[in-house]
Amino acid sequence: MSTLARHAIFLCLSVLLLALAACGGNDASDARRQAALVASPGVGDYYAAELTYFSGADFESRERVFGLMKIVAVDGDDITLVTENGGSPDRDVALKDIDADPSAIEFDQSERIIITRADLEAAHAAGKIFAVKR
Repeated sequence: MSTLARHAIFLCLSVLLLALAACGGNDASDARRQAALVASPGVGDYYAAELTYFSGADFESRERVFGLMKIVAVDGDDITLVTENGGSPDRDVALKDIDADPSAIEFDQSERIIITRADLEAAHAAGKIFAVKR
């Protein structure tokens, strides 16, 4: 193999490694940004979450249902959330909904879930809240 070919391979591998490192950095940066948003909740924030973890609703007797939640009030350490009217057994549906336009989702205003700031952060750390949008 010629020296030129070796240099070309080395250059390609270097670019590939830098690209992979940049992708991983974006994931870590996004995780830090979302954790910061959960630590400072605001009215109107949306969470993609496991709804069955937070809500007492039946959800057609499904064991795990995923969907969106929305903060409707912040009163000191208490955070009031509402869940969307629907939900899906597919976690990816909640991710698509939060990435699209979550304001188009209908929320159940009759069930108000009050959770402390610490419990909200713990739920996020446990993966029960897996995406945040402000």
